[in-house]
Amino acid sequence: MARELMRMSASAELQSVREIRNRLNFSMKAADVPLSEQRSLALAWSEIATNVVRHSNPSAKRIEVRFIREEKDWVLEVLDDGGAFEDLNQRLEALEWSPGDEGLLESGMGLALINGLCSEHRYI
Repeated sequence: MARELMRMSASAELQSVREIRNRLNFSMKAADVPLSEQRSLALAWSEIATNVVRHSNPSAKRIEVRFIREEKDWVLEVLDDGGAFEDLNQRLEALEWSPGDEGLLESGMGLALINGLCSEHRYI
């Protein structure tokens, strides 16, 4: 059975991304999420939300995150009202990244980072 641990909605701005990440960090700590998974989920949130704020077309006005516990899995659901990212799933599948590839963090490879952190991601 799925249990929602956190839900937060805000304007689609970079300041909101930071605020939601802080609340997400608090919620994950309270839920006893292992530290390595906390870091991965927080970083994935930041990358996904920043892409929504900067690259959706038409631009998103609102962004929301839901943090859910489903049996043995932690689920991070990101919702927004902006335009779709065309061919995102295909671009994600074509990228390779693994933890420790620090060069990708500096070169703007957010999609590769998301792909490496969230092996079972879906984009709808």
